[in-house]
Amino acid sequence: MSNQEWDALAAQWDSMDVGDPAILQQRLHRHTRRTRLGLMGELGSLVVALGFIGWAWTDDPGLRPWLVVAAVLLVVCQALYLLLRRRYRLFGSPDGGLVGLIDAELGRARFILASHWAGVPIALAIVAFAWVLIPNIHLQKLQGGLIFSAVLYLPYLAARTWQMLRRIRSLRRERAELLR
Repeated sequence: MSNQEWDALAAQWDSMDVGDPAILQQRLHRHTRRTRLGLMGELGSLVVALGFIGWAWTDDPGLRPWLVVAAVLLVVCQALYLLLRRRYRLFGSPDGGLVGLIDAELGRARFILASHWAGVPIALAIVAFAWVLIPNIHLQKLQGGLIFSAVLYLPYLAARTWQMLRRIRSLRRERAELLR
């Protein structure tokens, strides 16, 4: 290579936007913290839900068949969420510099979308089992709970989907700029 080619390569290297190391470290820390908090929240919610099932087990023996199915479904759903986390590589620390961090953030955003939308068929399956297993005297409570849950969850799902799609677009744009 001639000196001009080396000079051009050096100029190209200097012009690359690699970001401030302190900001990158802060962003990596935030990504890791959010991922860890999400996992702890999921597992904590599972423990609380299983605790409520245990409490209801002692309180109303007529609901025991439903409670067994609910407990099994909760554990299976949590296992599915852990598989989703593994599929989107949310365990461990991202490598590969800023591009690797952006890829990890993209994976986290995709996981959030997948897990939120996976909740819809899971909820429908739980409702179907509840409809079959809960005695008729409790079906009115179930219908009220379904309406209340739908009124709360569907707008949240729409807003969160919109937010995550915007985040994914932004991260893709940022990644494309870095790879230019």
